[in-house]
Amino acid sequence: MSIEIEPIGHVISEYAEPDIMPIHGRTAIIEIDPKYQDGLKMIEYNSHLWVMSWFHKANRQKLTTTPCRIDPNLPEFGVFALRTPPRPNPIALSLVELVRVEGNKLYVNKYDAIDGTPVLDIKPYFQKDIVFSPKTPDIRPATLERKREWIKEEAMRHHQELCHALVIGVRMAAIAEMTLGKLCHDDVILHVQGSACLFDTLQGVSRGRFANPPRVSFQEATANSDGAVQWISIWQKGDQKLAITCNSAELLNKDIDTLEACADEEIFQVIHNS
Repeated sequence: MSIEIEPIGHVISEYAEPDIMPIHGRTAIIEIDPKYQDGLKMIEYNSHLWVMSWFHKANRQKLTTTPCRIDPNLPEFGVFALRTPPRPNPIALSLVELVRVEGNKLYVNKYDAIDGTPVLDIKPYFQKDIVFSPKTPDIRPATLERKREWIKEEAMRHHQELCHALVIGVRMAAIAEMTLGKLCHDDVILHVQGSACLFDTLQGVSRGRFANPPRVSFQEATANSDGAVQWISIWQKGDQKLAITCNSAELLNKDIDTLEACADEEIFQVIHNS
């Protein structure tokens, strides 16, 4: 059985080769064939789109691979168990942010397709698409810095604002995930003492629920006798307990770029009991 598919458009990107495309994608333009332009009617009412494209430079002979761009020490997976370009039919599914529409051109962010990639279809992202606490393999980047990048992207989608609390929460979560493993597992319990923004960030990246089963709890931080306000995240997994503490007053006085440049040792006190 054979299937014929005619592309509806193509990608315009500054990246021409798969090996140099950042893992989380970059800004790009999807240019739709003029004969399909009517299919874009009302698309601007969507903030995010699922884009199916044909990764024309992908290896179509591989059935197993290692996600080496994330961590070369990870085990081998079947291509159907990963979101990897090599596969018999290199159909890619990408969640992109729609920035604007100009005629037959869609300007998008977070698209991982290279220049000239044929676009097969576009569908709107619906709220019902979300799985709040999915079960997935523990595929972690090899470095703490890369893990921060991943968590920051998730946190921004949830919290929607780059603020001091988000930066601090992302760094707390990166330490916790590199220590305990995936934070969205049912056996990871979190208590946050801090601001509402800090809790919102950590609750979002950990996918913790207040019930069924309860995995997160929150307490607004108050000043101690010295006037200092401590922000604390306490993570528990089985017999392991990880407490990450910082003085929020000192950190909130820094600009965000300076805060992100600080080493963890300058910001946090970390206690890990196992």
